[in-house]
Amino acid sequence: MGTSRKSVVLFLASQILLFKNGFLILIGRLRTIFYGNKFFDRLKPITILLILSKNKTMSEKNFKDFEELAEARSNIYNFFSLIYSFKPSKEFVEKIKDKNFLLALRSFSGSIFASLSKFIENSELNTLLNELEIEYTRLFTAPGLDYVPPYESVYKDKWTIEYSGVPEAGLSPKTEVVEGLLYGKSTVAVKEKYRKAGVKISENCKDLPDHIGLELEFMHYLTNKEFEAWKSRDKDSAIKFLEMQKEFLTEHLITWAPKFCSKVKESSKHIFYKTIAKLTKEYIELEHKEMDLLIEEAKKSLKIKLIL
Repeated sequence: MGTSRKSVVLFLASQILLFKNGFLILIGRLRTIFYGNKFFDRLKPITILLILSKNKTMSEKNFKDFEELAEARSNIYNFFSLIYSFKPSKEFVEKIKDKNFLLALRSFSGSIFASLSKFIENSELNTLLNELEIEYTRLFTAPGLDYVPPYESVYKDKWTIEYSGVPEAGLSPKTEVVEGLLYGKSTVAVKEKYRKAGVKISENCKDLPDHIGLELEFMHYLTNKEFEAWKSRDKDSAIKFLEMQKEFLTEHLITWAPKFCSKVKESSKHIFYKTIAKLTKEYIELEHKEMDLLIEEAKKSLKIKLIL
C-alpha cells in the first residue's frame, strides 16, 4: 500500500520465534490504515526482520538496523496505547475489516488469531461497531462486575488506614490495609517519570497518569525519541532512551500490565479484546525479557559518523 495514499492504516503482526541455536527472530510488521484519523497520522508503514544471535553481534550491523527497530517498536506501543485509550469508532471498524488487516492476524500462530480474523470478516460493520463500543465501555469505563481497572495503582498500591476507635461505643483502635484504590504511590511515581522525561500530560486529558493507555503512550514516546537519536546517529542519546525504557518497563509496566491483560482476557466477552489483551501481555513480557540484550547490542554498535 503506497505512502502517497491519504489513509493511514495500521496493522500489526508481531511474532517471536526462539531457537535453540541462540537466534532471536523478531518480526514486527506494520502497514497503513484508518483514513483521516488524527490519532494515526504519526504511524508509518514498515516491515522489519531483525535477527540477533549470540554468535553475531549487532556491531556487524549499522545504525539503520537500530533506527528501524526503534521505529517499529514505537509504532507497536502506539498501536496498543490507542486501543486502550479510545472507544472504537466506525472508521476504526471499517479498517480492521480491511483484508490486509485480516491477513496480518492470520500470520500469527494460534487459533485465537484465525478465529478473530474470521469473526471480523463475517461481522456486519454496524453490528461489530456496536459490540466493540459496548465492550470497551463495559471493560474500561463503567465500573461493574466485569470492569477491569486500567490503572497501575489499583494492582500495586496498599493504603494503611488507622482508626482511633470509640471506646465508649466499644470500638477499639485498629489498623486496616486497603488495596484497589486510585491515585496511590504508583500514580505519583509514574507522573514523576513523565516529568523527568520532559513529558507533560495535556490539560485536555482527564485520565490519571497511570492509565494503561498513557503508560503505553509514554513507551511510544521513549522509543520514538530513541528512533530519532539513531536517525541522527547519536548513539549516546539512543542508549540513554533505551535505558529509560528499561527502567520504566521494570519499575512499572511489567509489574502490573500482564495482570491487567489477563483480567481483560478473563472478563471480556468479545474475541477482539481477548486477542488484543493476549498480544499486549506477550509483547510487554518480550520487551522486558530482551531489553538487556538490546541495550548490550546497541552499545556494541559501530561508531559511524554522520556525513552531511
